[in-house]
Amino acid sequence: MANLIKNALVKQISKFLKNVSPNQINISTLKGEGEMKNIQLNEEMLMNVLEIPTWLKITSARCNKASVKIQWTKLKTNPIIIILDKIELDMEIADPLREYTSSNLSNMFDKDSSGAYGFIDKCIDAIQLIIDSITITIKSKTFNANLNLYEDIKYSVTPNWKVTNDIRNTRLKDLEKDEIILFKEVSWEICRLE
Repeated sequence: MANLIKNALVKQISKFLKNVSPNQINISTLKGEGEMKNIQLNEEMLMNVLEIPTWLKITSARCNKASVKIQWTKLKTNPIIIILDKIELDMEIADPLREYTSSNLSNMFDKDSSGAYGFIDKCIDAIQLIIDSITITIKSKTFNANLNLYEDIKYSVTPNWKVTNDIRNTRLKDLEKDEIILFKEVSWEICRLE
């Protein structure tokens, strides 16, 4: 069972990671926990997903540890939690400018062919992301800069911007436009620019 899950995970996350294999993933299906260490991120994919300006280029991206916690019995009400220990991004001024590639996030993951907003979509949209630290180093011919963010958290909130313990309260359906409106909040403890 664990090998099937590992292979399915590798199929999805290999778009974002370099040289990933099922052996790198430690997983406990019954506990709902998983972990990876020493992760090399795909710079091209990151630049597209994060819509990095064309005058910047990510030269290296790594994460020392990622873990996932899933409460299988409470998946309808509690979010999947992804914890990233330390992310390091090395960037440089692009000379010449990079080609702009638009990112279409909806095509990145295998989805229900009916186009309906299903259970898997709800689980993915409610993911809580905790990043212990992000270090971004930007190098150019004339200057170097470091940006450090600590204790970054992205989580779902209610339409009134209140924290809730039931993720079903964190989205609204716009019947006129046939769209789902999600409410997210991002916070961090410390931001340092050098």
